Amino acid sequence: FIDVNLRTGEKRYFNTGKSGLGSYSKALSGNKLFVFIGDTCSVWEYDITAATIKELKQAGSANGCGNSTGTQSSYTAPDGMVYAGTAHRSTVYEIDPATGNIRDFGIVDPPAGNPTCSGCASRQIANIVADTNYIYTLVRDTGTNSYWLAILNRSDGSLSASCNKDDNIVSGKVASSVDGT
Repeated sequence: FIDVNLRTGEKRYFNTGKSGLGSYSKALSGNKLFVFIGDTCSVWEYDITAATIKELKQAGSANGCGNSTGTQSSYTAPDGMVYAGTAHRSTVYEIDPATGNIRDFGIVDPPAGNPTCSGCASRQIANIVADTNYIYTLVRDTGTNSYWLAILNRSDGSLSASCNKDDNIVSGKVASSVDGT
């Protein structure tokens, strides 16, 4: 991990001692940068002011992403909380920058009636954003190229709403507005 201050020219280098494929995603909250590393599913918190880096672990898990192998998308909510969606099994989790705690909201399954499996490895959170009350995820099944929007309650991670779109489209995104919605 390399940090270069372009104003001062100061350089900081950290060797985490972990192997893995590059950064899937990153999120900045206050003076902390959260970097999500690929196949090992490492979640790293870099405190820019203190110049320290540490690996975060999910409670009861050997890594930061529970049963997944990598983070696909991440987002910093207007209040600074960090949300991430995994590249496998469409899991959503939250990182509290103040404590470093990771809260796992679990697998996001498709709307009722969709003829697909529950917790499929082919599912990913293609994109994630959040406002003060909800987490908006675009979930993709890579096996069928079907997408759906799932809206989760931030308070407990429960499904608030969900809708299906299945046109064999190859990409998609959810976005937040200027006010964070």
